[in-house]
Amino acid sequence: MARPLLTLKVEGQPMVDISTQYLGIPVRSPLCASASPLSDHLDGIRALDDAQVGAIVISSLFEEQLQLSPEILHRLLSLDRGSYAEVLSVATGGQRTRWGPDEYLAHLVAAKAAVDAPIIASLNGAPTAKWAGFARLLERAGADGIELNLYHLPTDPEVSAARLEEQYFQCVREVRDAVSLPLAVKLHPYFTSLPHAARRFVEAGADALVLFNRFYQPDLDLESKRAHNRVKLSTSEDLRIPLRWTAMLQPLLPADIAVTGGVHTGEDALKAMALGAQVAMVCSTLLRHGIPHLGALHRRMRAWLEAHDFRKIDDFRGSMLTGLELKEVIHRAQYIRNLHGYDSARTISHS
Repeated sequence: MARPLLTLKVEGQPMVDISTQYLGIPVRSPLCASASPLSDHLDGIRALDDAQVGAIVISSLFEEQLQLSPEILHRLLSLDRGSYAEVLSVATGGQRTRWGPDEYLAHLVAAKAAVDAPIIASLNGAPTAKWAGFARLLERAGADGIELNLYHLPTDPEVSAARLEEQYFQCVREVRDAVSLPLAVKLHPYFTSLPHAARRFVEAGADALVLFNRFYQPDLDLESKRAHNRVKLSTSEDLRIPLRWTAMLQPLLPADIAVTGGVHTGEDALKAMALGAQVAMVCSTLLRHGIPHLGALHRRMRAWLEAHDFRKIDDFRGSMLTGLELKEVIHRAQYIRNLHGYDSARTISHS
């Protein structure tokens, strides 16, 4: 049964309709919460729902946390009676570890019961991880979809790009064969031929591509001679790469595109929609300003759309694709124009 659309209503004021669909699921807003600490707890999930978020990708279960024994996995997959929470309690003996797979499933069940927004589970790991069995458990737990976040840093010079990419595609195929849930694949932008890889992911079963994963790079402390990792929140400047690739990929693929990384304002989200993105994922702006900031983003989007005579976000989506000279804007010629357009004389005068 299709989920009913959830919409905002203001007494006496006509509203621009920003409801749409993502992964084939009706959502009340194109602003969706990406996987983050905001969804670690039910209080955060409820706050996101109260702020009228489109959908919630709950915090990722990482490959390293997938420690469910084969015996428990078999019991969970074979039991088919009772509520899922009861099945989980029986299969695990009621014992859970912090963000182990059993607790992740229980958190998913609780989130589904607590809010109206669609809940998308997130799996994060190397392409060689065996996610199919756990994906089936996520489906039984009631997830509305799965976001597969394939993260791998290749260090073996004997492994070719083609071999590594085939591992990615095979992982997606295995999850696709295991579940009927909508499946999104979160990519990094570092494929040698991203259009080719994107097409292969869709052929393997991805219903949406999420552009892009952000890799948190280590830094060095010269005094202590230690490496350290510090999470740096994105800014609107980070939106440029996903915008460029959304414009290039959207006309080529029969799949949704979700933009993530750099969506901080209503205008940022509208830029993604104008180039054909189905939704925009938000995280850093909510960590920086708080979950209620979603209301300001929604108001700004509606105000801009109304001022430009758009009554529905779906009518606005892709509106810049036909008007742009794509070769000038997103291909190499623009690189040359930008370099030549920089005011080097002013830079020299300040030296």
